[in-house]
Amino acid sequence: WGTRKATGTVAFRVPQRGPQGPRVDLPAPRLGVFVNGIGATTDAAGQVSFADGPNAAVIAGVQGDLVAILNDSGPVATTNLSLPPGGIAVWTDPGEQVDAQLSGYAHASVVKSRIRSIDPTFAFLDQQLQVTVNIPDICNAFSDGDAINFFLSGEGCENTARIADVVYHEFGHSVHAQGIIPGVGQFE
Repeated sequence: WGTRKATGTVAFRVPQRGPQGPRVDLPAPRLGVFVNGIGATTDAAGQVSFADGPNAAVIAGVQGDLVAILNDSGPVATTNLSLPPGGIAVWTDPGEQVDAQLSGYAHASVVKSRIRSIDPTFAFLDQQLQVTVNIPDICNAFSDGDAINFFLSGEGCENTARIADVVYHEFGHSVHAQGIIPGVGQFE
């Protein structure tokens, strides 16, 4: 007989393309959370199981099995959420530095899933991707071949982690670097 289980989804409300446009709720896949005080990981759809009953108390951050956010301007964000059985708990914070963390996690997860649909055997996708956000510089972002990195806003430029296309672009550089076959291709 045992305890009945419920499931619910953890999602991040982030800019669909950039912070001046619409926002969307994207599931937080493979995210490390605490549910009613017990460590858990969401599945690929952002769902987590818990004992059936009232709303679950969820503590969420921005560290997961496949994406880990590093905040260059301070500690990584965490929050407390209430997750109803069969429902959704949405973390939203439009402030630049937290939104950059949520957007970096959500959009890095989206692009990893997209590349996996093209090549499910690409081993790089199974590694935890380090995404550093809120770097004290402006108007740019970069890939070092493994990790992807994003700058704060300033001088008319937006925080680059809050722009989906920039996240996808920088991850593309990492995919390119990781996809080179030694002796067959070169980065340039």
